[in-house]
Amino acid sequence: NDATRAEEFARRIGKRAKSTPKGEWVLGGDWDETKWTPAQPPTKELIDPLTPDTPVFVSRYDGHMALANSLALGMAGVTAKTPDPPGGTIVRDAQGNPTGALKDAAMDYVYKIVPPLSHEQRLHAVKRALAHAASLGVTSVQDMNPDYADIAVYSELLQSGELTTRIYAAPLITQVDD
Repeated sequence: NDATRAEEFARRIGKRAKSTPKGEWVLGGDWDETKWTPAQPPTKELIDPLTPDTPVFVSRYDGHMALANSLALGMAGVTAKTPDPPGGTIVRDAQGNPTGALKDAAMDYVYKIVPPLSHEQRLHAVKRALAHAASLGVTSVQDMNPDYADIAVYSELLQSGELTTRIYAAPLITQVDD
């Protein structure tokens, strides 16, 4: 995200929310509040007025923090009484209420309720990412912790001759049997 101000970040999320079909989420992100003037993490209050009917969950560029709007927090059951999970933090205001920012393992509260992407949504997203990479001259990327459905899309694009970037995919192993 190349936004230089929090307001521009919010405007872009609001624009995306307007074009998002009812019942679908605004996902993605790649924001970096250190590039904003002033440099401060976003809160749900920044995006709530622009996204009252669309759940939003957008991650920071490093994947260690994400911002949820009030609708998404409510759907996930995250309140002032929700405990911080081991390895994660629910960022809170002075009164102890969630600000919408979730760090590390706390992001799982929302991730676990986000509906899975359809094959068509994954295919569309990968094609957009490949086009963006090509526009920057990027010929090789790494995808850390992709779903196996993402890898299936990469394979499909490879078979059809549409995979324009080398992809090193390192899927997360969630279960090890002895």
